[in-house]
Amino acid sequence: MIEIRKITEEDLEALAEMNAQLFKETTNQQALQVFEDSLKKGIREACLLAKENEEIIGAVFAEEKDTYYPTSANIKSIFVSEKWQGKRIGETLIEKCLDELKKAQIQYVTLSVDPKNKTAISLYEKYGFVVSRLIYMKRF
Repeated sequence: MIEIRKITEEDLEALAEMNAQLFKETTNQQALQVFEDSLKKGIREACLLAKENEEIIGAVFAEEKDTYYPTSANIKSIFVSEKWQGKRIGETLIEKCLDELKKAQIQYVTLSVDPKNKTAISLYEKYGFVVSRLIYMKRF
C-alpha cells in the first residue's frame, strides 16, 4: 500500500539521490541544497513524499511565495521514480499537495515545467493549471 506523508529532514538525502538519477543535469549536492531550502521556507504540510513499504517512490515540495500575490505558493519540485511513473503517483502527490495548500489558505499556486515534458503538462492542466507567462532562458 502506498503511503503519503510529510517530508522530514531525514528523507532529504534519499530524495536528492533519486532526483539526481531522474534529472541528470542535477547533482546530489545541488538537489540536497534545493530540498533543504524548500523544507525550511516551505509549507511543511505540502512537502510530501510517497512510499511503498520502505521505498521512497516520489515527492513534491511546495513553498510560500509573495512574488506575484500575497497568498501564493510555488510547487518547487515534483518527481516520481521511473518504475512508478504512469501509476498515478504524481497525481496523488499533486492532489494532496493542493489540498494542503488550500488548508493553508493559499489562493494561487505556480510551478515551472520543461515545455518538452508533455506528460507533466497534461497532469498540471488536468488540475487546473494554465500558462500565465513565458520565461526564456539562454544557457552558456
